[in-house]
Amino acid sequence: MKTVIQIVAFNAVQVLEQTLNSLEWVKDVKDVSIKLLDNASQQDIKTLASKYDYVEYIKSDTNLGFGRGHNFIFRSIDVKPDFVLLLNPDCQIEKASFDVLVDFSKDNHCAITAPKLIDTQGDIEESIRGKLNLFNFISRGLFDLVYKKKTKAPNKPKVVNAVSGACMLLDTSYFSKEIFDPNFFLYYEDNDLCEVLNKIGGKIWYLPNSVAVHQKSSSMKESLTNPELRRIVENSLIYYFNKHRPTWEYHLMKFYIRLLNIWRKLF
Repeated sequence: MKTVIQIVAFNAVQVLEQTLNSLEWVKDVKDVSIKLLDNASQQDIKTLASKYDYVEYIKSDTNLGFGRGHNFIFRSIDVKPDFVLLLNPDCQIEKASFDVLVDFSKDNHCAITAPKLIDTQGDIEESIRGKLNLFNFISRGLFDLVYKKKTKAPNKPKVVNAVSGACMLLDTSYFSKEIFDPNFFLYYEDNDLCEVLNKIGGKIWYLPNSVAVHQKSSSMKESLTNPELRRIVENSLIYYFNKHRPTWEYHLMKFYIRLLNIWRKLF
């Protein structure tokens, strides 16, 4: 069964090089290929990609964002594969873990299968997502301010509500021309994708016996201090709540975001 590994890259050449090096096993596997999208980077990703004969380089003249970038790659595929693996440029997966995802998905007709994510120190990353609603969003934020606990993961395969988009295998029978809602530029498009699949009965499986290494990202922390990133996060949240949550919850989320912005200006 054919699989295309999709990577959307915006700068970050150093970590991308580590990821491409880790995927050297692909050149010995007949039915797996890699498509790398240069998302209008300022850094020279094309030269880096040319070093790898098992990587197909694609260029976008504008920064499409995460979800639209993956849609761009998906539309560029000539013959629809059985699976696509969405892989962050700072995420690495070995062949054995990749095989676990594919074999499990084939046997169980999963919409999504996702590995356990660990950081470079071996600590488990929180990649299982609960229901995104106003109560969970606010309470989780308060919980994180008070408690600092190591993430625990299930020790056996489990159906979950949602998973991180850093590394996920998708069964392409669930998709036609696009994977993600193009109205998301960045952040929460993976929550949206999982919610859409849940509504049509697609199963999302978390497989702890498959492991991917994800270098800890500072992007979400940066979004708290970078006005432009914060605006993108807020727009994605508001769009998600308007799409999936009751009207009253959508308006409360908008009000909550306004209060946060007022608080930031005052303090």
